[in-house]
Amino acid sequence: MTFAPLFEYLGAHPTLVTILNRTLGVGLTLLAARVVVYVLGVVRDRARARVARERPERDEAAIERAHQLETFIGVAHDVSRIIVYSFVVLTLLSQFGVSVQPFVAGAGLVGAAVALGSQTIVKDFVSGAFLLLENQFAIGDQIAVSSTMSGTVERMTLRITVLRDADGAVHFVPNGAIASVTNRSHRWANAVVTLATPATADVAAVRAALQRAADASAARDPDRATLLAEVVVAGPGAIKGANLEWSLSARAQIGTLAQVRSWVIEDAIRELQQAGVTLAG
Repeated sequence: MTFAPLFEYLGAHPTLVTILNRTLGVGLTLLAARVVVYVLGVVRDRARARVARERPERDEAAIERAHQLETFIGVAHDVSRIIVYSFVVLTLLSQFGVSVQPFVAGAGLVGAAVALGSQTIVKDFVSGAFLLLENQFAIGDQIAVSSTMSGTVERMTLRITVLRDADGAVHFVPNGAIASVTNRSHRWANAVVTLATPATADVAAVRAALQRAADASAARDPDRATLLAEVVVAGPGAIKGANLEWSLSARAQIGTLAQVRSWVIEDAIRELQQAGVTLAG
């Protein structure tokens, strides 16, 4: 079987060849776009499934972060699809001999106008995306975003972070304005109790009493559900007037600092009283 007659026929009908070439180009373009969109969908579904698998059932902060990641994954997927479809439209137009330069130039002008008019908003969204991806803080963390603004993270979106300070005031901070973050409770935090005893008290007796208090506090949580390590006694660390300063610190789960401090204070007071040591006023 020879294709010579077919080639001769096509050579005599260049218009048909052009139509076939364009049809083949359109088909390949649409097929490639379909494959890319399918791959993007698979990546999105796997990412969401991984987030769902790793999401704890009772940790509200982690659950909120999982929701944020799912939202970010959905937004990234939608933006990727828009880019793919835009490329397909431009490619198809060029296949039919339509000049795409005016469209590209127009899109460039519109993009520049939008960028100039909303550069702050764009910066907020980009910064928010990096805050989520890098996990710099989560719901419930105590952070400081400047020397004058700190508090507990109550809500996070791609554009803003909501903080509530110690006075109860709520701060809505654009993510683009967050240049640096000091996280005081990332994964765990130290519950620190500082107390003072008279300088005339027996240092060895005070240290022994505080160590017994530390052991008693640690014994309250044998399964380490709240305390992540032994309670550490440090001191005397400073002399203030006629008093010596001591500190007890315990690494604890986020959200349990008040409870741990209460344990340590109760045990320290009890052991010091039993040792005959009075706390300095």
